[in-house]
Amino acid sequence: MAKPKRDLRPMHRAAYAGDHDAARAVLKLYGFGELAAEIKPGKPFSTRVRNAVGAISGSVDTEWEKDLLHDPPLRRSKVPRVELFDD
Repeated sequence: MAKPKRDLRPMHRAAYAGDHDAARAVLKLYGFGELAAEIKPGKPFSTRVRNAVGAISGSVDTEWEKDLLHDPPLRRSKVPRVELFDD
């Protein structure tokens, strides 16, 4: 049986609306753990956090959603190799 695809839309909506737990989950999911650590319960979002959540979740429920909202990045067990090229 195939694993059902998670629907992230409700979590993005909640994060965009100001839910602290949803915003923390969205930021961690997309690799912004440092910004997620800045979220404190009962305190308003900092400008950096608000801008990051808006950039990630702002396209939900718009006509451009399918073009702008991407699946979360794949989890990797190791850091990808960086290759430098000399021209």
